Amino acid sequence: MKTYWQTILDEIKHQRDPNYPIRFTNVRYYQKNKDLQMPFKSSKRKINHTHYYVDPLKKEVYLTHRETLTVLYRIQNKTYPKIAEIMGIKTRTVEFYLKSIRDKLPCEKTSHVLNYLVSQNFFKRYQLIQGKIHEKEIND
Repeated sequence: MKTYWQTILDEIKHQRDPNYPIRFTNVRYYQKNKDLQMPFKSSKRKINHTHYYVDPLKKEVYLTHRETLTVLYRIQNKTYPKIAEIMGIKTRTVEFYLKSIRDKLPCEKTSHVLNYLVSQNFFKRYQLIQGKIHEKEIND
């Protein structure tokens, strides 16, 4: 007698044979309907791995995509809970992002971070338009 997994493997091997009985899988169903997504494909969001450099010439210190979103919302005077709501995260995560930024930069407070980024023309290079970050070339 075959085990369950042996039967599954046999069904996959014989998926193109219309006379072979298929009992446990639906391999023929997805073969006929190729426009449907297979159920085992990942539905995770794509993550943007872009670096947003504080100083574009040195390229030593950068902010991640989520950190950049956070400071761009913060420069618009949005509160931590409002930023969390917009980004679909918890308020504590917003605080974590800002602490991470403070650790990367020579700043102790979030207001100092914003002032430092203004002095580096960060907000002229990166702007938030309809919830997406847009990079602009600036000539000094």
